[in-house]
Amino acid sequence: MRKKNLLILLIVTLLAQTTVGCYPFTQLKLDRDHYYTFKHHPIKVKAPDTPEMGILDGDNYVDFAMGAGAWMMSGRHSIQVYPIPESVTDEQSFYAYIKPTLTAHAVKDPVGAGLKNMEVKRNELLRVHDRPAYEVWAVDEKGVKPGKSPPLFPAATIVTAIYFESRIVIASYLTSSDLLVAEAAERQFRTKKYRAFVESIEEIKTR
Repeated sequence: MRKKNLLILLIVTLLAQTTVGCYPFTQLKLDRDHYYTFKHHPIKVKAPDTPEMGILDGDNYVDFAMGAGAWMMSGRHSIQVYPIPESVTDEQSFYAYIKPTLTAHAVKDPVGAGLKNMEVKRNELLRVHDRPAYEVWAVDEKGVKPGKSPPLFPAATIVTAIYFESRIVIASYLTSSDLLVAEAAERQFRTKKYRAFVESIEEIKTR
């Protein structure tokens, strides 16, 4: 039941993020080191260095982008934070839980506007701050033809789940689909900002 509830929460959060037409351009939600801290979760993340970046946030998510459709130019970086299900008690149970959950999350329409053909292309186990993590790459090679509102082009998303002590954090990066067919050096260059974004995620320790 807890697993089902978390999957529902993932979908509800995604819908809440994508029904807003524009991202308010503000730096007031960041501290002097450009970190965003959640009000109700002991998690913070450093905002990516994106020109004219807007911030859209809620109780358990924050998006950084130029605007609702501008991810095609600069990418969209997002964080979602969730309580740990009762079934997850160690690294092994985390992977058993997160693999199908993250795969389902990765193939959902990432901008709520017509990307209906997301397919998983790769996945791997990771360590982030020496914490267990799992990553999925998915792509929609069809996109949405120009003329529809808004017009979207083939897209790729990278989704990374991190198992912290008190929360599961899901980071994501939305960009154009040619990322997956780029040469290794170019792919590494283009994902460098996302890697820094993921590495900046911190769990705030309380005494």
